[in-house]
Amino acid sequence: MRMIPSKKARHVTFSKRKSGLFKKASELSILTGAHFAIIVFSPGGRPFSFGFPCVNTAINRFLPSMPMTNDYEDPNRVNLSIRCQYHNELLQRIEAEKKRGQQLDLTLKAIRHTWFKSSDN
Repeated sequence: MRMIPSKKARHVTFSKRKSGLFKKASELSILTGAHFAIIVFSPGGRPFSFGFPCVNTAINRFLPSMPMTNDYEDPNRVNLSIRCQYHNELLQRIEAEKKRGQQLDLTLKAIRHTWFKSSDN
């Protein structure tokens, strides 16, 4: 195995592998009820996390210096995995809207080109 030379290809591979990893972890939790936490940093340094029942609860089980907490008991406590998941969904929506905007620009150019061509006759 070796590092992918193209930066763009690395980002695409990271995104796909991250999704696959999180999907497998979700299946593991559903099938076995196992508690876990996964934290992955992208090549750009952004953190992505996934856990069951949540990342903080799973991590706190293995840190003896920190008291055990249950994130479901404190509604004011912000769950990092939910924030990261929401952030990722927003990024996906932004990318989809950018692509949609590009398609609309191409369609508009084609319409203008056709309109100017027909008005010349």
